[in-house]
Amino acid sequence: MPAGPWLGNFSSPSRLGLGLLSVLGMGGAGQFFMAQTGEGLALALGLAFYAFAVFLLFKIFPPTPSRLPPPVEPLSPLLEGLVFLLILALGIFLRASGANHYPSGIFADRAEVACGALSILHDHWRPSLEALSLHVPEWCVYYMVAGWFRLFGESPEVFAYFDVFLSTAGIVGMYAVFRHWSGPLPALLAFFLLAVMRWNFAFAHQVYFQSQTVFFMSLALSGLFYALGKQKPVGAALGGLALGAGLYSYQSLKAVPLLVLVLMLYEICRDWEGIKRNRESWAVFWLVFFLAALPLAGWVIHTGELGRREPEVSLLARIHMEQSLWPILENARDFLLVFNHKMFDGNSQSNFSHHRILDDVTGVFFVLGIFYALRRVREKPFFAALAGLGMMCCPGFFSINGSNLGRLLGATPFVAYLCALFIAEVWKGWKSTRPSPALHRAVLVLSVGLLAIAGFENYYFYFHVQAHDPDCVNDCSWPESRAGSMIAGLPPETQSFMTSRFYGHPTVKYLTYPRWEGMHPLDLTHPPQPGNFPKDQDFCFVLDEFKLGTLEFLESLYPGGVPSAYPNPLGNVTLYTYRVSPAALREIPLGNPRVARGLWGAYRHSESEGETPFLSRWDPILNFNYRDLPGVGGPLFIHWTGKFLATKDGPYRLWGAIFATSRGRILVDQKDSQGFSDNPFWEGTLKPGWHRLDYYYRDGGSPVATVSLLWKPPGQEKFDFMPNGVLGKIQE
Repeated sequence: MPAGPWLGNFSSPSRLGLGLLSVLGMGGAGQFFMAQTGEGLALALGLAFYAFAVFLLFKIFPPTPSRLPPPVEPLSPLLEGLVFLLILALGIFLRASGANHYPSGIFADRAEVACGALSILHDHWRPSLEALSLHVPEWCVYYMVAGWFRLFGESPEVFAYFDVFLSTAGIVGMYAVFRHWSGPLPALLAFFLLAVMRWNFAFAHQVYFQSQTVFFMSLALSGLFYALGKQKPVGAALGGLALGAGLYSYQSLKAVPLLVLVLMLYEICRDWEGIKRNRESWAVFWLVFFLAALPLAGWVIHTGELGRREPEVSLLARIHMEQSLWPILENARDFLLVFNHKMFDGNSQSNFSHHRILDDVTGVFFVLGIFYALRRVREKPFFAALAGLGMMCCPGFFSINGSNLGRLLGATPFVAYLCALFIAEVWKGWKSTRPSPALHRAVLVLSVGLLAIAGFENYYFYFHVQAHDPDCVNDCSWPESRAGSMIAGLPPETQSFMTSRFYGHPTVKYLTYPRWEGMHPLDLTHPPQPGNFPKDQDFCFVLDEFKLGTLEFLESLYPGGVPSAYPNPLGNVTLYTYRVSPAALREIPLGNPRVARGLWGAYRHSESEGETPFLSRWDPILNFNYRDLPGVGGPLFIHWTGKFLATKDGPYRLWGAIFATSRGRILVDQKDSQGFSDNPFWEGTLKPGWHRLDYYYRDGGSPVATVSLLWKPPGQEKFDFMPNGVLGKIQE
């Protein structure tokens, strides 16, 4: 029986084939130009070709067909199960392959959760609502990781596969949801596209736990729709519990209850009898959800906010800060173009070089699928796909960055589902024209080839480009990961002394567990004494970037050590170590090392010299990074004073390296070259001998600080840290 008016004038195989090739050709041309990074003519041409592709698509598939196409033969359970297992194996491969190496570091927030899980297992920590105020304000994930550690071990290699499990379980759960909505074929197609989607599987590689969004959403939706389909309220209870638990997880999950509410309203409008038939399941689902959400509601009432992170990442905060509505337009641009054109989010953990986030095949099907779904939005599968896409894009759109891939991750299942619905409908239309076996096989091979190209492009751009991109590798706490791994590999009797960048950092703590007793903060005003530690223990000093002055000072205190420098993937040295063997430590006389020279520092919370300093001490060298300075994070005003030795007659230059948010001023012999500046310096001609030095520093409350003093005496080509040896003796 011919296809009839369902396909308009494209009822024959040849006509439909040419029409679909034209649609895909125009879409491919549109994607080619959209993929160019420029925003001028190429972008306009891409949009024009896509518009023409949509026009042709609507010609093939009229908006109001007089009858539906004949149904496609259902897949046998055996074939469906086999295809499902093959896709699942492919999805696991893309998520588990190189899980311990791509990336090579452990991001600080992931390590924070790992340390919390260790505290649950070994220190009897039992986080509850107070976890919502932590640096990682997600209550559930601490217990989930603790359970993973209990079952499989606590090593970083085992920890990497937790993300693999979280991501894989999420896409399997969404397959169940898609199958409920539209049957096996669209569900398998969506499952494949989601399994191979770089946007989705990149988050299975130690990026962060944003995969919680898909995981909890899939549990909530699959439990609910299982209950509705089988009329078993126990599934609804599990779905409601998962939905409630999601509120205590990644912040994007707060959009999922709204999505379920939209889907319920659709059912009320379109199938009131179904609502009445399943009223018990719906009631159980919402009751369990509200009971699970009650503690959070109390916390929100008590604190006056939805969560610790929401105010920080809200678009409203950006609008308030900039006093403009322009961020709304920027977010709209970023959101609309991130799929097929260019990503504007600078977070390189989940992407590289602002690359478009969809592969080119999925990108074409996604655009065509959206417009096709809009034509059939009254039907449940298409409505659900569009509603899911719209609701799960809200956390990204209403944040400070409209193209943040982590906050948009919950949209990935619906991106895949829209593409799958379009492909399935095209296939259904093609089958209805009753093509010849040879032509049918050719189209089948072409379809499978396009899907294979989508999978290969995602594989290539992740494993051969993104995984080796220096920015991506460096953006996962590389120096802290390298420091933690290095310390973990030292002999057990080693005493490690670290600057503030590393001491207490969650990545370092997790990688060095349980060797925390041998780790100490480095305080140059009180150098560690070998006599205070057991014999035959070596010292390892761990320094962050821009710490050459500190390294030189340590070499003078502990001669005979071995310095090492570690360049990061970008080629910059961000980690220094200085190891001193037990033999070298035994050569140091009793009572040494000690600080004999330095500058007197008066630390205050206001710039009034009449205020009593909260700290006064002799600093042997001014070379502070991160939180080395006492009192950093609040208003801080420091006055260092002392003297230094000029050994030659000639021009001298002194330079204070500070953050642009701070101000500094340098005086020599009470003479000033400039006032307070974000780039303080002094230059002038000095005679040999001792000269007075005053260095003023002030900051309004930056969370971190950089304060160093460098100089360039006569005959020296480059600035170097002012060494301890030229400073005056301390007055005891």
